[in-house]
Amino acid sequence: TAASKYASEALIAPHFAGRPHGVVRSLSVLALLAADVGRIEESRAKAQQALDFAREHGLSATTSVHLAHLARARALLAEGEARAAEAAAELGEQLCRMPDPSAPHAFALVVLGETRARSGRLQAAESALTEAKHEIETFSDPGRLPRALGAARRLVREARKKHSASTERLSPAELAVLRLLATGLSQRSIGRELFLSVNTIKTHSRSIYRKLGVNSRVDALARANALDLIPSS
Repeated sequence: TAASKYASEALIAPHFAGRPHGVVRSLSVLALLAADVGRIEESRAKAQQALDFAREHGLSATTSVHLAHLARARALLAEGEARAAEAAAELGEQLCRMPDPSAPHAFALVVLGETRARSGRLQAAESALTEAKHEIETFSDPGRLPRALGAARRLVREARKKHSASTERLSPAELAVLRLLATGLSQRSIGRELFLSVNTIKTHSRSIYRKLGVNSRVDALARANALDLIPSS
């Protein structure tokens, strides 16, 4: 593509060696473009090259490096490493966050939404994409951002359908226990709230874990939030 050709040519231009910010940006663009066409190993290598170069030149905490983190996030996502991808996307989003809406930040929010959707954190994904939508609506020429946002939102919808289809329905009693589990109360305290014995609460909790496919309260609440089983406060 024209963008790939420009970025590649910029890297070998004689005057470019003295412009470290430009080197980081060009490597990051090449990494993103490689991810877009499925060249994942190349994308990850270019992103790492950009991050290493930025670190060597003291640029790791600058906005110049945010695209490298986003490119790394997309490469990790393609390799099935959703949690690591989310962490990389969060770094990229933080580095380009500004007081006013900006195209780089809107794009970072879209990538962050993608990674959260793949890791099952659907409410957090929706939050990032809603913020991206609000920023994009302020741009006179948003370019390809609306298309990227639409693709990310489809990813969230598909993930939500998949989670819902694979989850056995909780009973009203189990939902009541689940919502009190989210408050941090002990099982004994939940029993007092619902006028049930602690053994009954333990039975409901085990059933909740089984139906949600988890083994702990923390994982149960994360899964429940992804499925919108716990009302927002």
